[in-house]
Amino acid sequence: MQQTLFALAALLVFSLTALSEHRSFASSEHRAVVGNLELAASDVASGYLVRALGRAYDEADVLPEAPLRLTTVGLTPTLGPELGETLATYDDVDDFHGLALTDSMLFDGSGLRFDVAVTVRYVDPANPRTGSATPTLAKEVVVTVVERSPAGNRPPARCTLRRVVTAAEQFFRR
Repeated sequence: MQQTLFALAALLVFSLTALSEHRSFASSEHRAVVGNLELAASDVASGYLVRALGRAYDEADVLPEAPLRLTTVGLTPTLGPELGETLATYDDVDDFHGLALTDSMLFDGSGLRFDVAVTVRYVDPANPRTGSATPTLAKEVVVTVVERSPAGNRPPARCTLRRVVTAAEQFFRR
């Protein structure tokens, strides 16, 4: 009888230990998957940010021979794409303002879908956290990416990247 109790106690201890190890492993696996999903969201966000920063500072600066911009004279007061422009034909940074779309990427053999939103605004060059109602020589580009339809009960992976770009920086980037 006593040996049976010891065997049952040993079986109980072994089961509890195995369950604890399984829980720990599952938790580590969950954190790794979530981290990889956040990296995927970051990749999508940085891709759109790089695309925006690869364009001219303003519609008035699109021509290759446009001089270095030292004043705000001639800057477009309205942000967003010009009439008829599409993502494929955006030619200046603020064309990306208001962009909202769904992007997909392959991850672990399955397709992930992300909602992408881009905002662009003029900011005070001396204090880039402060927006400006009038054109300035600095624009803030914010790309937000959120995973669409996350699996399970976890919150969606998300990433927001922010970059302030100046007219001079865009001139020398050409």
